[in-house]
Amino acid sequence: MPPKNANEYAIWLSGKETNVLRSLKYRDSNIEEEWEPTRKLIGRFVWEGNNGKIIFKNIDTEDENTQKKQEAFIPYFLEENIIGGKYPQKDENNNLIVRNYSSFSL
Repeated sequence: MPPKNANEYAIWLSGKETNVLRSLKYRDSNIEEEWEPTRKLIGRFVWEGNNGKIIFKNIDTEDENTQKKQEAFIPYFLEENIIGGKYPQKDENNNLIVRNYSSFSL
């Protein structure tokens, strides 16, 4: 999060602009450094049967068994939720009640 936004959150939550935990790239980095310790990835969500997965753009991996290149993905990211012993009906936009079973770490 950019320092300006972090400072605003600190004021909103604690009333003090200095109550911010920062993740600096190096110990001697300036606290106004515009660095984030995470990657932001672009992906798309697709349904495969009763499960959904996220496929990431411009990131390839290699299948361990076949050594074939493939798009990086998170399988079973969402799963249809059974309600009252049956699956809910999907509407014309493919919307339904889902449950998230995965963590967000790669």
